[in-house]
Amino acid sequence: MYNDEQKEIPAVNKAPHKVVIDSREKIIITGVEDVDSFNENEVILLTNRGFITITGEELHINKLNLDEGQLVVGGSIQSVDYADHEEERSKRGVFGKVFR
Repeated sequence: MYNDEQKEIPAVNKAPHKVVIDSREKIIITGVEDVDSFNENEVILLTNRGFITITGEELHINKLNLDEGQLVVGGSIQSVDYADHEEERSKRGVFGKVFR
């Protein structure tokens, strides 16, 4: 049976996911859905391809536009790490957020 009614997918999920690192001083990420947390040493964000953790020194968010799904972070970038959606969500339950 064919269903004519299709669910509307938010524009952010349709956006391509891309990570561009410029001289380890600037990172541009597209396909961003949300920023979970950030400080000068770590930025944790959710993309349409999973969670990303950026670590470094003197990190700062230069641009965040969730409507376009874009994040720009400046600073001294040391690492970029992906984690699976379900894996991270199971780790970050109610207590994970309280005790972070």
